[in-house]
Amino acid sequence: MNAPDEEKPNLRRSLYEGLKKHWVWNTIILFLPSIWFPAIINLCGNVLHMTSEDGKKTNLTLFGIVVTGIVYVLVLAILLWNSRCANKEDDKHQKEIESIQSSYSQLNYILSCVHSICDNQFDMLKNTFKTSINCTDPSKQIEIILQKISDCLADVSKMDSKKINVALAYKISNGPEDWCWAQYSRTDGGLPLPELKGNCGTTFYQIFSGNREFVFYNSKIDAEKESHYVFDAKDKSYRNSGSIVCKKINVATPEKTYVEAILSITTYGKKFVPDDNEKLIEVVESNIRDIILPEFELRIQIELAQFCLQKLQCEKAS
Repeated sequence: MNAPDEEKPNLRRSLYEGLKKHWVWNTIILFLPSIWFPAIINLCGNVLHMTSEDGKKTNLTLFGIVVTGIVYVLVLAILLWNSRCANKEDDKHQKEIESIQSSYSQLNYILSCVHSICDNQFDMLKNTFKTSINCTDPSKQIEIILQKISDCLADVSKMDSKKINVALAYKISNGPEDWCWAQYSRTDGGLPLPELKGNCGTTFYQIFSGNREFVFYNSKIDAEKESHYVFDAKDKSYRNSGSIVCKKINVATPEKTYVEAILSITTYGKKFVPDDNEKLIEVVESNIRDIILPEFELRIQIELAQFCLQKLQCEKAS
């Protein structure tokens, strides 16, 4: 989930890129020290005033010594810098490869969670045939889905899943019941649902009021400063440290909404990005919003739709 750091362009970096692109010059510089004395000094030394004759002996002039020293130092500096840049580039490529491998690993884990949910539902359907029950239990399926979301986020963030509370609140549109938590939602230590949807200072309210469809705060303290979070009793036990995510998940057609739902994810004692690195926070937010949660959203919608149908069947039967 990490994004590789971008290097700022500079003269030395441009030199490396230029020599890398124009390999002929790189080759000339590489071999210049080996041909300096036989090709330059011996053949052109007198003409360039870099050598002088002392009988049968040829000596370097002061100018020749200075120029030779400069050439060797420059070549050595360029070769060392190119080597350093090449090593940095290798490290950057290695980080990119590790990032890609990490992303594949995360996606594989997400898919394994989704497959596990589907396998569980298939087992429930097979048991349905054996016991002649008319329907499966959506509440139990939702419990499994919420737990898999927690497991997935724990795996990605290297956090203890016990410190991640995942809850789902829902309401059947035009139904007699008010908003309620889905069975098995983890709401221990949190604010009561009436306060969450009635207090404009909560993150939950941002979704409930229709202002936003997705909210992510890596720091609850930052969310509280923007009047988008209210600390609960459990937060105080963890010095208000943690992250908060809320997302709207409805069962609807273009003409009608059948079930309204809000998925709430809160962490205690640890944030998704511990060091508050802005670039990494953007990456993590994007991964949760666009990669992780969409894989589970459809499963939640299916179970909520089934739950709604069961309610309607019970009402008709009564």
